[in-house]
Amino acid sequence: MIYQMTAVSLSKEIQKVLMREANSSEERCGFIASKEGHTVVIHVPNVSRSPKDSFQFHEDIFIETIKTRFDEIEGIWHTHPSKASHPSDLDLLYAPFKPSRWKYWIATTDGVFQYDFPVK
Repeated sequence: MIYQMTAVSLSKEIQKVLMREANSSEERCGFIASKEGHTVVIHVPNVSRSPKDSFQFHEDIFIETIKTRFDEIEGIWHTHPSKASHPSDLDLLYAPFKPSRWKYWIATTDGVFQYDFPVK
């Protein structure tokens, strides 16, 4: 799958929050959403069997988040403790399942990187 890095659309404040999350030995994940006109970082437990190099949302929390808690989901974020700024093979494998209107961010301790994936 081809992906393209794009300009980061998050505020510096939100980027700093995500970069702090990347300071862990395991991948962390969640959503960026809006609620009452404010951008918020939503943390979702990583239930991956290999959290050091992959992430997986808990299905119930994923569904609850997208259905009820926020005005709009802007996208998905996760961290790369390895500091790799590009999507991993596993990221690419699961990327087609994300809604196409959502943005996709990878956070490392060095920065936040935003990607677009082609719509199939």
